[in-house]
Amino acid sequence: MAMRNAEEAEDPRFPSNATLEGLLKRLSSVQTVKISGSTRVTEAFLSRTVTSSLTSLRSLNIMSTLHTLSDSFNPSNYAGLTSCPQLASLVLGLYHDSQAVPTLTQPQLESISFGSQLSFVQLAGQFSTNVKSVERLFSAFDSFSILFLCDASKPSSVIPDLLPALLTSEKLPMLLLAIESHRDMFIVGDIPQQQLKAFTSPSTLALLSKFTSLTSSLSSNLRNFPIKSLLFSLTARVALSQLLPLVSGPTRHATLSPITLNHIKGKVGTRIEDVGKPYYDVKDDLWDVYPDWILPKWTGKFSEAGLVDFLEVAKQEMIRVDGSAVDAIGIRAQRDRK
Repeated sequence: MAMRNAEEAEDPRFPSNATLEGLLKRLSSVQTVKISGSTRVTEAFLSRTVTSSLTSLRSLNIMSTLHTLSDSFNPSNYAGLTSCPQLASLVLGLYHDSQAVPTLTQPQLESISFGSQLSFVQLAGQFSTNVKSVERLFSAFDSFSILFLCDASKPSSVIPDLLPALLTSEKLPMLLLAIESHRDMFIVGDIPQQQLKAFTSPSTLALLSKFTSLTSSLSSNLRNFPIKSLLFSLTARVALSQLLPLVSGPTRHATLSPITLNHIKGKVGTRIEDVGKPYYDVKDDLWDVYPDWILPKWTGKFSEAGLVDFLEVAKQEMIRVDGSAVDAIGIRAQRDRK
């Protein structure tokens, strides 16, 4: 998810708001809706006169600045969606432009409830603009299968401050955390151990960004976090030395298996023996291996040899480790032999 998807498109102010609402009210049989780059269309869609007609809506994806509102995460903005009986998936990417001057009076912060209808919720944007509203929005989701939080706050993420608001959720099988900025992903600060220890609901925790401060105390923070699976993906960073205490010795995690490592990727490309000849590079005028090979980017803290040793320890402890990083073992050696 990137901010550019939420950039406001030029609004020709046509059709009129009344005509737009009339068109949207006819979507009673539509199951999937995606709105991107238009605050006016978003506001019209979220109006109670429209949402009350969306009896078949199952999936809603909104990417918007909502620049006319001072508080885009205010649950009051989405109260009409609670009347959509089939809604199961909700994605809100709200990247508010801090330079924009709101033109509408923001309603008071209220509590709403989606009951148990939602199974997937994804919230993205600058959570720091109003932490209280984000927390109140959390409370609207009584239960869900997957919660994906992507914070673009600057200069640091407020996800550590938001975790306690999720403690009331009795059913949260999977929690995904990501940090996003316009050019890269980062996190500053730390998630206190007492917060993770108290956060007892998820069975799967997925880290999708450079949670550098979290990984500095990963083993101690996660030791008492009753997850069953741990996933690293996208630009997540972790050292094997930080994972080792989770799979062996007195600090071994009691319930963790599997650990999925998808933050390093590789691909076996076209092999010369499969096609009968090497690849000819016209530009450099030489024969070479085929360019569709993807070499994994191992690091000093997460090396190929170190991963092999880690897998052996995990195997002895009967903890499954899988993912693209495991699949990438040996790819560089195969390519070098070509």
